[in-house]
Amino acid sequence: MLRLLQINRSERLQRTVSSRPRKPRQALPRREFDFTCQIARALPYEHFARRHLACVQHEPNCITYAMAVGISERISAFVEALPLKPGLQVLEIGCGPGVAARAVARRIGDGFILAIDRSEKAIRLARAGSADEIASGRLDFRQAAIEDFTLLPGDTLFDIAFAMRVGALDGRHPETGRAALMRIKAALKPSGRLFIDGGDPLKEIDLSVA
Repeated sequence: MLRLLQINRSERLQRTVSSRPRKPRQALPRREFDFTCQIARALPYEHFARRHLACVQHEPNCITYAMAVGISERISAFVEALPLKPGLQVLEIGCGPGVAARAVARRIGDGFILAIDRSEKAIRLARAGSADEIASGRLDFRQAAIEDFTLLPGDTLFDIAFAMRVGALDGRHPETGRAALMRIKAALKPSGRLFIDGGDPLKEIDLSVA
């Protein structure tokens, strides 16, 4: 008897569910992507397609485009708050795909920005999206961890260094942070300044105690 009651209850539930009107599924607009871009093909499709990315080499139909030209409000506000002017020598620490570096390059005239990141993949992406800025001589990228960073022959000291969401500078890794600050101080001019996120929208780090 109990088994019959369970079967009847299950049947009634199935009839109730099947009788409910189903809402039509809204079709998402289909977008064609150009996968001839080797950079795009090397990246996870789901991650970039979800953010509607495309590539500068094949705009507007390739999926890394926004990675190259887009800029978030957070990054935009940070860059706008930096004391930039034409001719400055700038160092970015933890550049990722180069979004902030390109924005800075557009604001320093005949100046120069070197952007570093410990990730080889990040540097590869940054270079892929920054061909014009690199060709102009205003921007370059280098794979390096800030706690190991040293100037190369031909490098000049920097006027400004900045970093966003870099663990070595936000207090998460104190020992690495101390090494990083020493490297940054050695790469800056005596009057050089270091800015990180966490302020409104940035804050300056006092290097006199580094």
